[in-house]
Amino acid sequence: MAVGGGPGHGPAARSIEPSGHPGDALRTTLTLHAGAPVSGTVVDDAGARVAGATVCARPRDPERAVGACAASEIDGRWRIPALSAGRWAFLASTDVHVPEILDGIDLDGHRSRDDLVVEVHAGAKLVGRVVDERGAGVSGAAVRVRAASLAPALGRRGRRAATCDEEGHFEMRGLPREIVDVVAERGSASSDVASVDLSNDLVRADVLLALVERKVKGLVVTSSGEPAAGARVRAFPGSSGRDMDRLEPLLGTPTAFTLPKR
Repeated sequence: MAVGGGPGHGPAARSIEPSGHPGDALRTTLTLHAGAPVSGTVVDDAGARVAGATVCARPRDPERAVGACAASEIDGRWRIPALSAGRWAFLASTDVHVPEILDGIDLDGHRSRDDLVVEVHAGAKLVGRVVDERGAGVSGAAVRVRAASLAPALGRRGRRAATCDEEGHFEMRGLPREIVDVVAERGSASSDVASVDLSNDLVRADVLLALVERKVKGLVVTSSGEPAAGARVRAFPGSSGRDMDRLEPLLGTPTAFTLPKR
């Protein structure tokens, strides 16, 4: 993907298909469209201005334009230098707030806008502990949360994560008031995916995740059955519907692999 922009023009992108031949030069053309400044304010549930929020603009037509982001200042104000004509959606996010999408904003690419108000809402807090098979706290375990409402709005940035302290305790903020999926990992051990209902509580402090050693071992070969040196293996969620991050391999020899199993 090639992305470019320039003064007075909104950013644009174009997919690039490598030829597969080393040394080949790739040539492409990016068409930039005229853009105008867009700015506004980030506010919370009480109408107070929010500093340090990341405000992102997303185009309805991704083939013609690409999104852009800016940070809100101490007074909650934010500014994106140029967005091209089209229909746009805006959202803001912080570590402790849940975004609300401001959708259907029509821009003409010539006249500036400075009146957009993007809202965020107080998020829930999740507190818990990760233990091993003996019930002892697991220091340094990684805990991740996926919320259905954050995934389409924020993509990978919507996946909250935390690292356990020396006694296995963790804390996460900015979670939506809904059922979320939580999982913990440490090395080749992982927990079951737990569904936690945050719809009625601003704070849940009773989450316990137990790690179990789980591994999948295999060998990478070519179509003729020969070991494929240097291959990279990744695992993705299957039919379970749990769209957590992919599992990275625990590499052994150049052709053998070990993956944490869920």
